[in-house]
Amino acid sequence: MKKIITALGVGALVAVAPVSPAFAQALEIVDPQGEKVGHMVSMDTETGMITLKTDKYEIVLPKTSFTPNGETMMIAMTQAELNAEVERGKKELADTVSIGRDVRDADLVAAGTIEAMTADAAMIRLTNNTVVAVPLNGITPHLEGAILGYRVADLAPHGVELTPEQVQEQVAAAAEAAAEAEADASAGAPAAGDAAAQ
Repeated sequence: MKKIITALGVGALVAVAPVSPAFAQALEIVDPQGEKVGHMVSMDTETGMITLKTDKYEIVLPKTSFTPNGETMMIAMTQAELNAEVERGKKELADTVSIGRDVRDADLVAAGTIEAMTADAAMIRLTNNTVVAVPLNGITPHLEGAILGYRVADLAPHGVELTPEQVQEQVAAAAEAAAEAEADASAGAPAAGDAAAQ
């Protein structure tokens, strides 16, 4: 998948700025009972969005979702509740984000149409007829389509001119790469019988 995102120039879009000094000491995130929810991975100082890692997921939330609490930051949900919300959101995303659906940007401006999908990204043909690959965790379900976590003005410079056939080739290449990676991972793991014999 990295190949597609890099090829389409979207890699830079998912990079975020270092954590600001005000939050530098508050990397652990806890619930109201003081139980660990996860830790901060990064914060985009321009948008104020924080990337939080639980035991299962990386989640992007606005800085306003957190309250500084000494050397930690507090969020109103437990780890289990936050993970459940992510899983619910993934189901909604699967129901809402599909090929042919229109997407809007972070300012609710028409951004384009989802032309193809891979396991973890949507290939979006922007209104300027170029294509970008946006990670699925950068798309939010919406009744009228889907909302991107980016602005069209930020996406447009990263668009690549691709025909529909070339988009499908990119998707096929991503699926092949994912299958190869899975096969390599399986080949590296010892068989159950081998493990028992050791």
